[in-house]
Amino acid sequence: MIMRLSVVLTLFVAALFVATPAVEARETDYDELCNTLVPNMTKPIVLDFWASWCGPCRTYAPTFQTVERTYRYRADFYKVDVDDNSDLVQAFEIQAVPTTIVIYNRDGDYLREEGVLSAYELKSLIDRACGKFSKR
Repeated sequence: MIMRLSVVLTLFVAALFVATPAVEARETDYDELCNTLVPNMTKPIVLDFWASWCGPCRTYAPTFQTVERTYRYRADFYKVDVDDNSDLVQAFEIQAVPTTIVIYNRDGDYLREEGVLSAYELKSLIDRACGKFSKR
């Protein structure tokens, strides 16, 4: 009986991981963000400004991905490599990485936090943006 229960639990846990697809924010650039994403947004847009050489960015990446999995129905998530997207870096005046930007309306208004955020802090930032969200 204990052996059967162990097998059933193992199969159940494996099914949970298979049923929850891995989510990974895709990259975006200035043209796509300004000409497509923001004008057609249906929910807030979360941008993670990062760099491959940045230790704190590597620390923040798993938190960003975890929150993305749980909040993907409330916001759209994108990563912005600062080395490849100087136009976005200038547009948002990025001085440090990681920096998280949450755009909450089609006018491009946003909330901003610099540094490594905890899951609670990132969720709170997104929740605030959702409260301000407007499709105008």
